Amino acid sequence: MAERAGQAEEHAEELASGEFTMRDARATGRALWEATAQFHDPGYAPRWSEPDMAFAFAALCELVLDGLRAR
Repeated sequence: MAERAGQAEEHAEELASGEFTMRDARATGRALWEATAQFHDPGYAPRWSEPDMAFAFAALCELVLDGLRAR
């Protein structure tokens, strides 16, 4: 898991190129990893087919993108 969280941190650093902003890419990457766990962790696979999962994913994406967008 630490390796994958590290990948999220790297992606967060890439996102900090201008369109998005963050104070700490490492902390942001870790937070993104944790926030999205139910959408990529196989342990949650039984929930993936639930009717509200698409809505939950869209809501999370909107929240994350709005929170990271440069102001």
